[in-house]
Amino acid sequence: MKGEHPGRSVSIAHPGRSVSIYLARCETRSFTFEAADFTEALAVAALKAGMREHRAQYSLPVNWHTSYDIEVSPMLVGAAFRDGEVLP
Repeated sequence: MKGEHPGRSVSIAHPGRSVSIYLARCETRSFTFEAADFTEALAVAALKAGMREHRAQYSLPVNWHTSYDIEVSPMLVGAAFRDGEVLP
């Protein structure tokens, strides 16, 4: 499977479900923001970039998002999850 990422192209193979990605998520009163990438830091950076774009689109104050928590979870490509646990 081949995935596209801005500025780079990556190949992903997942025999035995061994490829991990990270999902960053932030819930606000009105929206849920999510971003995935190959490291926790990149996932958080992508999420924050999306939230900055949202701020610009809605003309929100610069620090509008600082009161919300960002959660990051590791995910296995090709695996199913229930309540955060991988199903066999």
